[in-house]
Amino acid sequence: MKRFLCVWIAIGSAALTNAAVEKPLEKLSPLGGWKQTAPGRFEVRHEGKHVAHLMAEATVEPKSYYRISWKAEAGKEWKTLESNAMIQVGKSKYIAWNPSEKSAPRSICFYSGDAGKLKFSLYLPRKSTGTLAVEQLKLEKLEEKDLHENLIRNGDFEAENTLPGEWRKSWNQKKQVESIVSEHSFLAGKQSLSLLQEEKCATAAVNSLPVPILPGKTYTLSFWAKGQENQKFSAVVDLPNQGKPQGHFNTGKAFLLGNEWKRFSFSVTFPSDETRFPALRNRMARISFSNESGTPGVTLLDQVEFRIAGE
Repeated sequence: MKRFLCVWIAIGSAALTNAAVEKPLEKLSPLGGWKQTAPGRFEVRHEGKHVAHLMAEATVEPKSYYRISWKAEAGKEWKTLESNAMIQVGKSKYIAWNPSEKSAPRSICFYSGDAGKLKFSLYLPRKSTGTLAVEQLKLEKLEEKDLHENLIRNGDFEAENTLPGEWRKSWNQKKQVESIVSEHSFLAGKQSLSLLQEEKCATAAVNSLPVPILPGKTYTLSFWAKGQENQKFSAVVDLPNQGKPQGHFNTGKAFLLGNEWKRFSFSVTFPSDETRFPALRNRMARISFSNESGTPGVTLLDQVEFRIAGE
């Protein structure tokens, strides 16, 4: 059944709670049309004439895991936005994230490596248009306990609206294939993640945003799914290596779905050799789901969990 999780943020008391510790974002700068409209709330009306940045900086501890989280609302024009995030701790990383019509939680994780400074931006590129409001923007340092919880924050999809926050369409999709739908036939809850496979279109697939992992540890990915009878459906876990052919680590499993909900799972052990697998230095993995059979119709996903095996 679905779980309902309350996360308490401890400030300056990690020794007592061993949970995520909130840190201030410094030098918060709304640029290119972003404006502060209330304490902790920023809005932009983007016309696609330039890049609009909501910039921030913060000090970070080297060799530590962090999560940046916020709430975002794009209104009726959410389909015309191409929202992105830039995370710079050493080298810059650019991560696309989904807007949503009504306010919904969003977050991105990263590993600081040898860096002691973070530069961050929520930005809209020139090609996108529409409105976007962001609030409750915060930076949290993840402690040991957080890395042993379910690393998919909204795996029951109950806090979502329109589009899932942690799942993006695969690079070869021409249009959005993922959405949040009302689904009342599951064990509990009212919403699920839907993947729409249309005829004569690329395989419907989604990728997760970066997920923090510990080298050498074994993790279990589990989820509930239903689709078409005998539909081949695959789940893959990998270490994204930015298109470099060498040292690509990935493992996955194919499953046969039916038209009734069923739980599926498999385990993956991450390597610990950074020389052989350079992407391991980022300490971030990616989870992908795809409709391997290409069977037209809707596949529903729910209760997605990714955690250290046995915990």
